[in-house]
Amino acid sequence: MKTRTLSFLISVFFASYLMLLGTYSMAQNIVIGGYDYPPFMNAQSKQGIYHEVMSAINQETKLSFQWKYYPYARLNKLFEQGLVHIEVGAAEEWTSASAEPGIYTDNFYSVDDIALFRPREAFSIKKHDDITGKTIGVVRGYGFKDFDDMFITERATRFDAKDEKQLLHMLYNGRLDAIFINKNVFLYHQMNQPIYQKLTQGDVIGSYKVGIRVHPSYKHIIPALNQAIKNLKRNNTIQRMAESFKP
Repeated sequence: MKTRTLSFLISVFFASYLMLLGTYSMAQNIVIGGYDYPPFMNAQSKQGIYHEVMSAINQETKLSFQWKYYPYARLNKLFEQGLVHIEVGAAEEWTSASAEPGIYTDNFYSVDDIALFRPREAFSIKKHDDITGKTIGVVRGYGFKDFDDMFITERATRFDAKDEKQLLHMLYNGRLDAIFINKNVFLYHQMNQPIYQKLTQGDVIGSYKVGIRVHPSYKHIIPALNQAIKNLKRNNTIQRMAESFKP
């Protein structure tokens, strides 16, 4: 009889513990690391596709999120230290060399990176050594593993800018041979800066399926995030959000 009573009490204890753990998880203030990347994330307006996605996920899961904006290289360091808990719109290929690559949810969107040139200066980039002897601009902290060997061996020069605005400015002013940039991000800046109308889009240098990068200390929220992503994809909510932000 005592054994059955003890087993019952243990069962009640663990059930209560799991309920409290679930409540605690929902109440946690989960820090989202953002960086200026319109139309996906806008540091000034605190709006964008990824803000809309996370707002919808909040409604689905009741998880509590707090956005904090940083330059991307700093964001990655804070993620490695566990001070940023999730990064929205990341791809495993981008963070494989990080000290803490993170654990990924299911993907929820697809993005393309392109090469961008000044007028009449475009060249084909079909393989990594097509950039031999060129100076290529990228945002500091971004990973382009297909071209890493070219930069490491100095067969091409990598210039690290603080953000896409600086990249576009330097390309426009003839400081770089080409830049690697997200296609939608370029179209956004082109729409808002007429001087970029004549810049020439080149080859797609990377196509990626993006999800949410989660620090291992928060891996317990991944099932809830995945279920929310599944629901939002099933009813085309994410696609409608993306369409509403297209230039």
